[in-house]
Amino acid sequence: MTTPPGSAHLKSRPKSAIASPPVSRRRQARLSATLTGALIVATPQYVAHLDARKAVRMYQHHHVPVLGWIENMGPMACPHCGLPVAVFPEVPAARSIRSLGIEPLGSIPFDPALGVAGDSGRSVMDGGESGPARAFQALAETLVRTLG
Repeated sequence: MTTPPGSAHLKSRPKSAIASPPVSRRRQARLSATLTGALIVATPQYVAHLDARKAVRMYQHHHVPVLGWIENMGPMACPHCGLPVAVFPEVPAARSIRSLGIEPLGSIPFDPALGVAGDSGRSVMDGGESGPARAFQALAETLVRTLG
């Protein structure tokens, strides 16, 4: 994995996370002024990739390094054979966030265990061996390597 351009200074800066749904351009500009880097999270749906592409362009316009992107609700494991099942159709390459050259950092699978854990107030990480738990662990390790 390569270090994204402009991200070397992130290792010495405090980090915080902001989950931001699509907001007005004015609010995006104010928010961008305080960021040292951005992670994009997108579901594998056409409209989500269009929104993600807009977010990437906005961050680039405001000189905020885009550190990578994470797929949420990625392919789930078939409960019978374990092979990946794409719940959503593939986003055309030209319309995908992938076409912008943003590095994929990981994928969190679409899995009923996430809903069950959330509804019961338990962490999906408690068991540690589920597909989502392994995906979150791998993503955390990637983020630590990327962000320092």
